[in-house]
Amino acid sequence: MKFGKYSHIKRLFGIYFGILFLFLILRPFLIPKSFGKFGHYRANSIDENINLNTKYADIKDCKECHEKEYNDVASFSHKNLNCQICHGALSNHVENPDEFKPNIISDRKFCLLCHAEIEARPSSFKQIDEKKHFKDEECTSCHPSHSPNLK
Repeated sequence: MKFGKYSHIKRLFGIYFGILFLFLILRPFLIPKSFGKFGHYRANSIDENINLNTKYADIKDCKECHEKEYNDVASFSHKNLNCQICHGALSNHVENPDEFKPNIISDRKFCLLCHAEIEARPSSFKQIDEKKHFKDEECTSCHPSHSPNLK
């Protein structure tokens, strides 16, 4: 079988235009009708997100029952953090505190997510060298989580 001088290019163009043709035919069936109505996303997703169950509580909800912890946090460097950063989503706990308990994390690795020494962080941000700073101890053995000054 003998091929022409540019047969390989013709085949490439054929494949390219075939895929383009398929794309143009299938596109209207694959893109939701509400796409692009309010920008580059599905307009129906707004209603879908509104109807999702709430997972997160307001920090004021925490204060109602845990005023001491709330005040401890409010007076230290963690004052700008929401309780749910460490304790996880709390809306179920707010609605039914006896059945749903918040996560109590005292693992060193969790604290190091924010406090491990990284050059890109500002020097004013409290950081530790995890290999030198009491490497066999949990952070909470010296630093209470709600008021992270030393015990």
